[in-house]
Amino acid sequence: MAESERLWGRPRSGRGFDLMQIHNWVGWEGHMETLRAWSQEVRIRYIGITTSHGRFHSQFEGIISRVPLDFVQMAYNAQDR
Repeated sequence: MAESERLWGRPRSGRGFDLMQIHNWVGWEGHMETLRAWSQEVRIRYIGITTSHGRFHSQFEGIISRVPLDFVQMAYNAQDR
């Protein structure tokens, strides 16, 4: 994320990114800790998670029922229920 700040020319203090989302759920709890810390440092405004695979929807539901998030993004496809 620090490399993304550098590449995008975002400041390390003040509002850097509006939204940072976790897409790869490997070690997501650790990523969430980092996002919360960055939010406290005002480096990001919103925190979210994403999935593009219907097979992960039950795990996705478990996370969003336990963890306060600002955004969620998931597959919305009538053919992939």
